[in-house]
Amino acid sequence: MRSPRVIYGVVAGVLVVAGFVLPRYLAGRSAPELGDTVVVPASTVTPTPAPSISPPTTGASPVSPAPARTAGVDDDDDGVDDPDDDG
Repeated sequence: MRSPRVIYGVVAGVLVVAGFVLPRYLAGRSAPELGDTVVVPASTVTPTPAPSISPPTTGASPVSPAPARTAGVDDDDDGVDDPDDDG
C-alpha cells in the first residue's frame, strides 16, 4: 500500500502537467493558422417582432417631481452677497 503523500503528489503532478498541456493543445486545434481563410456561414435569421408600444398594465402610476427648493427666506439683516438666501 502506497503512502497517501505519494498518491497526492502523483495526482498533483498529473494535474499540473494537464493544466499546461491541455490549454495549448486545445488552442492549437481551435485557432486558425496565420493567413488561413476563415469562412463564417451566413444564417437565416427570422426578424424579431417589435415590442408593443402600449403602457404596462401593472405597476405604479407615474409621479411628478417635487417642486424645486429655494435657498431660504431673505434676511433683512444680512448683506446683499449672502449665499444663504434668495435675495
